[in-house]
Amino acid sequence: MRIERWAGLALCCALAACGGSESGDGGDDAGAAEGAAGTPSGARSACDLVTAAEMQAITGEPVEVRPGEGAATYSKCEYWGTVNEVPYFSLTAYWSGGREQWEIHASAMGLAADLFREAEGVELDSIVQAGPVAGLGDAAIYADLTPAVVLRGDQMLEMYLFYLPDAKRNFRPLTEKILARL
Repeated sequence: MRIERWAGLALCCALAACGGSESGDGGDDAGAAEGAAGTPSGARSACDLVTAAEMQAITGEPVEVRPGEGAATYSKCEYWGTVNEVPYFSLTAYWSGGREQWEIHASAMGLAADLFREAEGVELDSIVQAGPVAGLGDAAIYADLTPAVVLRGDQMLEMYLFYLPDAKRNFRPLTEKILARL
């Protein structure tokens, strides 16, 4: 399955490029005091943007909220099913530097699309089915297999929805809740 191999490679390239400057400002946040979950004390947490109950309403099973790494400019949070151990939803909120992250994401996806076109003669969008979503933030792109991204001002949301039940239908209402809490 050459397409699956290239899809994995493109996804890895996109993820690596998006994570290139996770602090969003290119600076070193190592000097910040770290909280228990890796987020500097006093910094915002992406886990505050979606409750376990809201995610349970979508997944139909209890979820465990797992704070991820973070810095002064970004924070990660994952929502895992407690029955099926499925990573239903992952959210990275870039509190600042979001426009730079948006550009990095766009560049990575452009490189991945070029790779697919040249190596397989296939358009990447026919596989990941990414597309713009009107009326969410300043700009939004929904995707099943690659991160969905939403830009508002200099803040960006990066969401992995691969395992989320009925992800496409749930994307807008979930994103609207998150944007209201930014």
